Amino acid sequence: MHIKPRVLNLKNRRGIEEELEKIGVSREGKRILSQKANLYLIKLEGIPSQAANLLKQEMLSVSADAAIKKEVASFAVSKSDVLLIGTEAHYNKVIPKLRRQPFSLSHLSCQLEQILKNIKRERFILSLGDKQLDLAKKVAIMGILNLTPDSFYDGGRYTQEKKALVRVEEMVSHGADLIDIGGESTRPGATKVSTEEELRRIIPIIGEIKELFEIPVSVDTYKAQIAQEAIEAGADMINDIS
Repeated sequence: MHIKPRVLNLKNRRGIEEELEKIGVSREGKRILSQKANLYLIKLEGIPSQAANLLKQEMLSVSADAAIKKEVASFAVSKSDVLLIGTEAHYNKVIPKLRRQPFSLSHLSCQLEQILKNIKRERFILSLGDKQLDLAKKVAIMGILNLTPDSFYDGGRYTQEKKALVRVEEMVSHGADLIDIGGESTRPGATKVSTEEELRRIIPIIGEIKELFEIPVSVDTYKAQIAQEAIEAGADMINDIS
């Protein structure tokens, strides 16, 4: 089971009640929980009922709370979204308790700990070679260069090196902060590409971009060998979607 927690920025009671409605909380539950909603609302999606029940109990044990689907108590459903409701102090108390629990809740405790740190951070620096992007000050723009004949976006228009470099120049002039190169399409049903072919597509263009432009280069790949050789060729970051 892979849990992906995310922070919800709900600024008023109506927004909180709407989120509780989406989860499937009872009317009385919405009334009680909306009054308890405090600083940090963290939503977990598709949590097994056993884990959702444990989360509810552990949050209650530190005087916080968790909204779960009403059918979870009777195990009439196998999964439920969960809305954790608590202050920073509540989370600091519950995190050590979750580390001792099954159903991937130990891993969740680490994620919650990182979320609390991120909420309080004032700077988010992405270091790419000798350049740094301060993501707290400005949204960074990633220019996508697909070197594939069956790309989702550009349909392989940039498979020729000269055309690819012209496209990079266009993206840089339009304000791109980094260039992401892909040598294998990740669209559903795309044909798999051999390691040799993917290397043939991306390695030469990495060197060309680094020589002609002062911009960080990212490589979109899930293969270890591709990642290693891309870094050796001058890539600043690996964008692994696996």
